[in-house]
Parts: sequence; structure tokens; C-alpha cells
Amino acid sequence: MGEAVQHATDALTASLLNAMTGIAPVISESQPYGLSADSAMPVLEGQVASILPNGRIALNVGASAGVAPGDVFEVLEVANVEIDPHTSEVLSYDPIDVKGEVVVTEVRDRVSYAVTTTSFTPAIGDIVRWAGR
Repeated sequence: MGEAVQHATDALTASLLNAMTGIAPVISESQPYGLSADSAMPVLEGQVASILPNGRIALNVGASAGVAPGDVFEVLEVANVEIDPHTSEVLSYDPIDVKGEVVVTEVRDRVSYAVTTTSFTPAIGDIVRWAGR
């Protein structure tokens, strides 16, 4: 009987995994928060929301977007930023260079707190892009 239960469990697990491959995101080191490389969904991006007096940097992405403590974000130098006039959402930009990196130390639902890991001065509104864990 134990062997029959194990076989049924294995079959159910295989069936569920096969069913999920069509709907679940493919997560890898190169596309951590997006879908597969042929998908239109981008990797995780956000902005510097504020610079706190103690030097911590608040990012406008948090746990609800998949951010976790230890995540590293690149702070980008950008050009041609397009902003939605109604929502103030960044719609598009052209990356020029990486200004520096920050590492997330604390995560809340919609905000993350980070510290710089390289020598640079972040600014409110800077674009951040997930770079690894």
C-alpha cells in the first residue's frame, strides 16, 4: 500500500509541475524576476524613493515585488526618461551607465531599505535594476 501511495504522489506531482510550466514564471540567475528571455516582462526595476538621514536608501519596490534582504540593485545613469503624466510612473528610459550599487537590508511590502556598496551619491528618482542576490 505504501508503494501505491508513493506512486500516486509522484504521478500527481509530475502532473502539477507539467501543468504549471505553462503559467508559472521561469526564474533563473539571468532573469530573476521576469519570465523567460523571450517574454516581454522585464526584470525587477524601481526608483530611489528617498535618502534617509542615517544614509539608508528607500527603494519603491518591496516584498510584494519579490525583493528580499540581500538583493543587490544597480543604480543607473539614464537618459530619455519618459514619465506618465497621470501616474508619474517611469514608462521608458535609455540606460547609459551604472552609477553604483546598493544592497537591501530591510524589506517591507512596498518599500525596501538599502545601503550603498560602492562609492557614489544616489539621488531621489534614480532608476534601480535588480542585479543579483
